[in-house]
Order: sequence, then structure tokens, then C-alpha cells
Amino acid sequence: MLAYRSQRAGVRLRQLANSWDVEIMPTKRGGRRLEKEKITRPDAITALGNGRIVNSERRHGQWRMTVIGQDADGKDIQLVVSIDPSNKKRIINFSGHRV
Repeated sequence: MLAYRSQRAGVRLRQLANSWDVEIMPTKRGGRRLEKEKITRPDAITALGNGRIVNSERRHGQWRMTVIGQDADGKDIQLVVSIDPSNKKRIINFSGHRV
């Protein structure tokens, strides 16, 4: 049952990442880390599209998922993604590092 939920969450996350009306933004703290690791927004979008969810939890009303995927160059990156379901703007916040 857990694998099925994770699979459904992965499909939903990919749908959101590929949707034109969803903003995908790094967190404030994560932005500095992403810059240091040389992970660009297109790298993150690519990893969200081909990655797999390795952890999922609900914290303070938000879903927080750890995703491992590959950037455009085929290098592994790990992203921590949070989605606030009550947010009408549909924003995905992320932070990450190279694996």
C-alpha cells in the first residue's frame, strides 16, 4: 500500500512540475545551496520529471518529499520538495544537492 501511495505521489508531483500554471521556486536558504552546488532551475525540473520519491511526510500542513533524480547532464541530484495544498498559486518550493 505504501509503494502505491508513493507511486501516486510521484505521478502527481510530475504532473505539477510539468504544469504551466505551477511556480517552481527554490527556498530562500535552498537557493544559496543550489547556487553553490550549481543546480539550476531547469536541472530541478528535469529531476522532478524523471526522479523517484524516496521519502514523503506531512509537516505543518505541507507535504514534504525527498526526490532523487537526474539533471539534464545525467548527474544525480537530491531535492527536498514542499507543496502547500492550501496555496492557491500552486507553488512547489525546493532545495537540493548533488548526490
